[in-house]
Amino acid sequence: LPAEVLLDALNQATGNDEPLDMKYHYWPDKLKMVELPFAPRNEFVKFFLEQFGKPARNSSSQCDCERDPGVSVLQAMTLGILPRIAEKINDPKGLAARVAKEVPDENERIDELFLATLSRLPTDAERTAGVEFVRKSPTVQTGLQGVLWSLVNTREFLLQH
Repeated sequence: LPAEVLLDALNQATGNDEPLDMKYHYWPDKLKMVELPFAPRNEFVKFFLEQFGKPARNSSSQCDCERDPGVSVLQAMTLGILPRIAEKINDPKGLAARVAKEVPDENERIDELFLATLSRLPTDAERTAGVEFVRKSPTVQTGLQGVLWSLVNTREFLLQH
């Protein structure tokens, strides 16, 4: 996925948006990444877009032909260990926390996470593994956060969301 789309998908999958800090240019805070007219002040967003191949906008040419479609180890590390990604997943108002509070059935909890991240229902084996992981976790919310983290770090999320 292009960098902007991937960050929008990550925001949707974790259930929270990134504050863009665009007010100084009179732009609303609730923009999608694909709607950004220029780089926001949010350093995480700038870093993320750069790491996933979005070229810096040039005021004389608005061509994205310089976009780098390559995949790098740094991209995998960004999703896997960047503290801001963990904060998004562990947000008390995020998707995992809401599902833990609002969805009583353990199978439906896993279904909700799969639908939010991969846009499909889990296979029976995936559902069973997810339920088992949540059961072994200290709390339901912690277990769901672990499942959400693993789904966000799948190739399927990066390619098909």
